[in-house]
Amino acid sequence: MISLFGLYPLGEIFHVSSLAGFTYYEAVDHCRKLGSTLASTGELYAAWNQGFHKCSPGWLSDRSVRYPVRNPGFGCGGNKTGVHTVYAQPNQTGFPNPYSRYGAYCIKGIETFKPEQVDSSVVWNRADQASLVCHL
Repeated sequence: MISLFGLYPLGEIFHVSSLAGFTYYEAVDHCRKLGSTLASTGELYAAWNQGFHKCSPGWLSDRSVRYPVRNPGFGCGGNKTGVHTVYAQPNQTGFPNPYSRYGAYCIKGIETFKPEQVDSSVVWNRADQASLVCHL
């Protein structure tokens, strides 16, 4: 787990997936079952800015599907870092149908975090933007 302190309230963003993927509505429900909510686009950008990398698309609270790329490569963001968006149309417009299946990016408060529930994560806190703590 990587713990970083930055721009948002104390919490942890993490990616969840299933073999079949989740519809938007199933993603909302799955995050809720984990004691969390779908992350916002801003929260995913803040986590990416603090080092979060997950080459797997996931639902966000605004019904968009995005994924954070820090280490681009073949099959993962091409040659570009950033938070990539999955669009419905080839001309890069529209979000995917809410019944399409993807993973999900959930966020929860650190006080309820259970490490065995996630495969990668980033933690941050608005009050302390300068500190950096890594747990291996």
